[in-house]
Amino acid sequence: MTKSKKMPQIDSTVSTTDSTSKKSTQPSRKGKKAWRKNVDITDIEKTLEGIRAEERLLGGKIQEIPSEKLFVIDTKGDAQVRKILTKRFAKLHVEQILENRSKIPAIFSKKKSNKNEKNQISKNTKIRLGKLARKKNCSNDDDDDDQSSLRLRSEKEKINEKYDIWTQKESGESEINDDDFLQPVKKRKIKPPSSLSIKPGGNIPAVKIPHSGASYMPEAQAHQELLMIAHKEEETKLQKIQRIKSQVPSLKVEIIEEDIMMNEDEDEIPSDLEEEEEEKTKDENNNKEENKSKVNRKKTKTERNKEKKKSERSKVEEHKKQQKELKKNLERLPEIITTVEKEFNEREKMMIEREKLAKEAEKMPKNKIGKYRVRKLPTNVLLTDEIPPTFREFKPEGNLFRERMVSYEERNIVEPRIRVSKKRKYRLKE
Repeated sequence: MTKSKKMPQIDSTVSTTDSTSKKSTQPSRKGKKAWRKNVDITDIEKTLEGIRAEERLLGGKIQEIPSEKLFVIDTKGDAQVRKILTKRFAKLHVEQILENRSKIPAIFSKKKSNKNEKNQISKNTKIRLGKLARKKNCSNDDDDDDQSSLRLRSEKEKINEKYDIWTQKESGESEINDDDFLQPVKKRKIKPPSSLSIKPGGNIPAVKIPHSGASYMPEAQAHQELLMIAHKEEETKLQKIQRIKSQVPSLKVEIIEEDIMMNEDEDEIPSDLEEEEEEKTKDENNNKEENKSKVNRKKTKTERNKEKKKSERSKVEEHKKQQKELKKNLERLPEIITTVEKEFNEREKMMIEREKLAKEAEKMPKNKIGKYRVRKLPTNVLLTDEIPPTFREFKPEGNLFRERMVSYEERNIVEPRIRVSKKRKYRLKE
C-alpha cells in the first residue's frame, strides 16, 4: 500500500515542473514595453558575435576580403610526395643509356628556321618599308643601305627554311619575296580582251561565192546588175562626202552674215524710228495703268451672284457629260473587252517575235567589235569596154589576202583594226 501511495506524488511533481517551465517560456507580450523586454534576441546576438570574431581575426568580413589574401598557391609542393612520384615514374636503365645527356646540339644537314628570333621583321614594318621604297623621292644613300641589309636578311631566312622534296611548283608561277621592296619581277597574267568571249558567226560562209556578173565572160544582164550595185555604193560615198562638206562651211557663212547684219543695224538706225519707239513705250505704260485700275475695282453683289451661277451651271454640265460618257462606255463594254484582248494578244506575239529576233541576232555576227566597225570591200567590176575578149588577156581583180582578212572580221574571228599614225612624243627643240 505504501508503494501505491507514493507513485501519484511523483507524477504531480513532474506536472508542476512542466507547468512552471511553460509559464517561464511564454511571458506576456501585451504592449510595447512587455514586447521589448520579453522578445528572444539570442540568434541575432550570435550572428553579431560571429561577425565581430571575423573582424578580429581577418580584419573584416570574408565576403569583402579578396581571394588573394585568403588563399595561397603552393608552388613548392610536398617533399614526400615528390619522392614517391620519382620512384613510381622512374626510367629503365636501358632508356637512361640511350638518352641524349650532352648539352651540345646534334648536327643536322639543314638548319631549321627559328621563328622566334628577335631580329625577325614584322609584316607591318615590311609593308611600311616597301611603301617608302616605292616612292620616287626616296633616293638617299642611307636608305639604299638599309634596304640592301634587309634584303640580305630576307635571303638568309629563305635559305634557312625547310625544303620539301615532294612539293611540285606550278608552272608559270615564280616565287616572290615578301621582303622584296621593289616591284615583283614576275610575268603578269595577260588580261584577255572582251572580243575573245564573242562567238564567231556561223551563218556567214568562210568563202563567199562571187556574183555571176564578175566572171571572165559574164552575161549582159548579170553584168548590168553588178554595175548597178557598184554604182549605188559610189553614190552613197559621194553623198556622205557632200553632206560633210556642206555642213562645215555653211556654219561659217551663217555666222559671218549675222555679224555683218548686226553691225549694219547698229550703225544705221534712223531718228524717226527712235521717236516711234518712245511713243509706243509711253502708250504701253498708260494702258498698263488703266488695266491696274480696272482690276483693283470692287465687284458688286449682282456680279458675284452671276459668277456663282455660271460656275454652278458649268459644274452641272460637266457632271452630265461624264454620266453620258459612262453610259456610252458601259454599252460598249463587250467591244472594249474584245479590243483589249486583241491588243494583249498582239503584244504577246510581238514579244515572242522580239525574243526570236534577239536569239537570231546573238547567233549572227556583230558589225562592231571594240572601237571599229567591220570593213566592207568594194565590189570589183569591169566596165563593158574593159572586159577582155580572150582568156589570155584576163587579169584578176581584188586582193585575196585582204578578202580573207575581211571574212575573218565579218565572222568575228578577228577584231577589226585601223592603221594608227605614229605621233611624236616630244617636241623638236630649235
